[in-house]
Amino acid sequence: MSSFESISRNSFFLASSQVVEKGLYYLMAVVLARYLGKENFGRLTYALSFASLFTFFWDFGLSRLITRDVARDPANARFTFSLRFGLQVISCLAGLIGLLFYLISFEGETLEIYLILIISMSVIFNSLSSSFRSVFIAFERAEYEMVFNVTFRAILFVAILWATYRQLGLIEISMVLLLANLSGLLCSWKWVDKKYFHVRFIQKAADLWPIIKDCLPIALTLAFTTFYLQMNKILLMKWKGGEATGIYGAADIIVMGCLIISNSLVLAAFPIISRENKLDRGKAFFIYRGVFKVLVSLGLPIALGGLLLSREIILLVYGEAFSESGDVLKLLIWFIPFLFLTNFTGSCLIAIGRQRLLTTICAFNLLLNLSLNLILIRPFGYAGAAAASIATEAVNLMVQYRYLRNYWGASVFEMSWLKVLFSMGIMALFVRWVRGENIFLVLLGGGGVYFFSLFLMKFYAPVGLSEIKLWCARK
Repeated sequence: MSSFESISRNSFFLASSQVVEKGLYYLMAVVLARYLGKENFGRLTYALSFASLFTFFWDFGLSRLITRDVARDPANARFTFSLRFGLQVISCLAGLIGLLFYLISFEGETLEIYLILIISMSVIFNSLSSSFRSVFIAFERAEYEMVFNVTFRAILFVAILWATYRQLGLIEISMVLLLANLSGLLCSWKWVDKKYFHVRFIQKAADLWPIIKDCLPIALTLAFTTFYLQMNKILLMKWKGGEATGIYGAADIIVMGCLIISNSLVLAAFPIISRENKLDRGKAFFIYRGVFKVLVSLGLPIALGGLLLSREIILLVYGEAFSESGDVLKLLIWFIPFLFLTNFTGSCLIAIGRQRLLTTICAFNLLLNLSLNLILIRPFGYAGAAAASIATEAVNLMVQYRYLRNYWGASVFEMSWLKVLFSMGIMALFVRWVRGENIFLVLLGGGGVYFFSLFLMKFYAPVGLSEIKLWCARK
């Protein structure tokens, strides 16, 4: 199978998986938001954000490293995975001890202590499960990931519906999440054990040190990135209360849900670029340029559509109680095109072995974002939090893109990108013309007009995708 066919095949399965997975996840979030209300939903958002701050320990950069290293040397997959997974378990235990110390020493509210602890355990189980599922991506068998995700999310969604039907409280609902993620970990472990290899833990500590040096930059990158993506919600909770956090969190869920569109493509391209860059840097660049072009053409119209229809989307999803989230969505939706691209450029930096550079960039982003949040959240609330996130991600993209341009010695920008802007203009006119009709018809019609315009102007055909196919077909 050629690289192009592999990317296409795995992108299809990953996209299908994430469409169902994220669809069920956001249905679950909507059910919880409507059931809990702004105040308690803000508390749940706060607990999830706080638990995510410890991603450095929960993941330690190992899930991405497993994908890269197993893809490079499938014959030694058992040894490669076992070493890295054992290190991840140790890291999770260390993080849990640190979290307990913080909660006992500094967190005053008993409800928040229990909620953060239970959610953190749930996130730990999910992170360990993700490491097992990284093996599926490394072996380019994304259909296994699809089956697992669809089944797991469907069961979790049913469990949440049951919890709301029984009118359970925040702690009980968080326990449902914990038990579901524990079951997901056990199932993914069993699947890898059955399909690929038996996991065995390595006793020699000396075997772990080279891996620590390799994954530490990725772990720090994840920590810095997660910190600046989640810190705004934590500061909102501390300074503006649970209601403001719930309003912001509702819009944030919609924005992060759009990552489904880019994540499948980025995940599928990552092992291919990692492998091909060792053999032919030119071939890797053509894959990079084509994926970059597709992500731009997807992110910008989503941002424009969200701006034009923010109120209608919020009312459809959450109801009148969250109407204020429409103002947040108008701003935060512009986070999407930047995040689409930085997820990809960051993965490319890891694929070409520039983890330390990515860590340095993310450390700078953290300082920038924290400074902006401290300046903007107190006077402007959730609008300030949204503006800080967008500004940080824009700077992040400029820095990462500049390095990759120097590395490959070529730019991805070209005149054909003007076709995207022209198609967006046509889409905007269509949306304003039919605005007020059924929201589903407006969204589908706007998207259809946009992509049909790109098709007529042959935006994809002349350069990017056809070049990728030709290059990837070479042996």
